[in-house]
Amino acid sequence: MRCGIAEVPMTTMREQLARRKVEVRAPRSLNDDEITSELRRLVEGLASIRVFLHNTDHLSDRELYGWLWDELDELTEDVALNPNMGVHLDILGKCEPQDLEVYLKFYADETYRRMWAEDFPDDVIPLHEDPKYPRALPEAFSW
Repeated sequence: MRCGIAEVPMTTMREQLARRKVEVRAPRSLNDDEITSELRRLVEGLASIRVFLHNTDHLSDRELYGWLWDELDELTEDVALNPNMGVHLDILGKCEPQDLEVYLKFYADETYRRMWAEDFPDDVIPLHEDPKYPRALPEAFSW
């Protein structure tokens, strides 16, 4: 048991999408005119299996699609078996140094940036930039 919820089997997001008849085409098979619509279809498919994306606006549609293509084969809980579950897939969630730099550059507000500078005075805080590819993504139900 985790958090009072019975454990569910592990599977991949690709398998969950396939059960819902959501075909995911290889990024190399998509031309520039197709990539945006295929990304939208994939994001909607992920939301249908309660997988929600975060911190994506610094990536182009092709970059995000390629990243998702690679992530689809990672093991995750089969949330379809428990309607109270969801997966939050954070593009910056691996906490690599470059993830932190991207977060500070594109997503952190001034309060967070100031706090980081105080806590880690030797770190170079990148100048803020607005993300180049703002997109509306499906959001999880908020409790």
